[in-house]
Amino acid sequence: MQKKKGISLIVLVITIIVMIILAAAIILSLNNAGIINKANQAVQETDLAQVKHLATLAWSDAYLDGKTKQVDLKAAVDEALKGIDTSKYTITVTEKGVDVALKGEGNQGSSTEHNGVIPEGGTYYVGVTSDQLGNYDGATATYTAGDEFPAEVNTGDVYVYDGYEYRFNSLYTDSKEGDLYWKEAVQLDGWSVMLIDNSQIPQGILLGNVNDKKLLDMNRTFEGCTSLTTLESLTIPSSVTNLGCTFKGCTGLTTLDGLTIPNSVTDMNRTFEGCTSLTTLEGLTIPNGVTDMNATFEKCTSLATTGGLVIPSGVKYLQHTFYNCTSLTGSIEINAILELSYTPDGYSFEDCLYNTQITEITGTTNAKSQLLESKTGTPGENS
Repeated sequence: MQKKKGISLIVLVITIIVMIILAAAIILSLNNAGIINKANQAVQETDLAQVKHLATLAWSDAYLDGKTKQVDLKAAVDEALKGIDTSKYTITVTEKGVDVALKGEGNQGSSTEHNGVIPEGGTYYVGVTSDQLGNYDGATATYTAGDEFPAEVNTGDVYVYDGYEYRFNSLYTDSKEGDLYWKEAVQLDGWSVMLIDNSQIPQGILLGNVNDKKLLDMNRTFEGCTSLTTLESLTIPSSVTNLGCTFKGCTGLTTLDGLTIPNSVTDMNRTFEGCTSLTTLEGLTIPNGVTDMNATFEKCTSLATTGGLVIPSGVKYLQHTFYNCTSLTGSIEINAILELSYTPDGYSFEDCLYNTQITEITGTTNAKSQLLESKTGTPGENS
């Protein structure tokens, strides 16, 4: 019995020693990982500082040479960074300066919310009087990385981050001449957003909440972004209500597969107008809350099939929805209950299918015959 106890004691001691060795090995491994992570972080910070220095120097030289427009300043910065891999950075060039940040760095709370302290790469302007994209004249205060967001949000506040410009209580005008301009929208109580440089493929993440106010409006956000070919990596925040003209004129866009339109959206007026390379609507779901689909797919001349698209019953306006989609054939399911008489705004289905080859309308709509008649422009005049 004593011999067995002696053996058991030896086994226990050996087991304890082995456990101590394993614990030491784990601690050492964690320490090594921490050292490696710190070393990698140091390299990243050194590279970031170098890119920032070159970009700032180029911006300053260009500005001193009299180049005060955003497009000229950006060209100077791009030239200075030629040959450097900038794919991991977000570089924002405005008429007030240049900022460089690691992509995805510094988000507060979640990746789509910026509250509390402004992260690296963010700039917040208060009281901007200019209504022009990229112009922050009139700002009474400017907050940068490390500063706390202002206690209140007011019309004229602008936040620039990750290649996007957010304006509070503002909407874009329907007209476009040269650069895009803003118009004030009463009681919007939320942010609008625009891609600052629509000649580039957007890389940044759209923010759904800035300084405790939601993103509501994406009117014309990506308009004219011809290099955009897919929307698979784009996430539209669940607070957005307006997608009017959001992707208008994105002529490189070939598919909408992977795009999710949140249930909060009500306005899809001209959302994809003029997307001339779009061939199918397969994978696209229109939320039940959408009421306006006027000209949503107008002049999508390569669109050959609706891909099973269903137009829900809540839609009230289908004027020009598929106007001049000359390649569109087959059938479409429409459940919208439409106003069949003439109103001050015209017929709710005016020229909906004008110049298409649609042969059948399924679904529960009350306007099947009228919609089919609209293929030849009845009623209303074509434009």
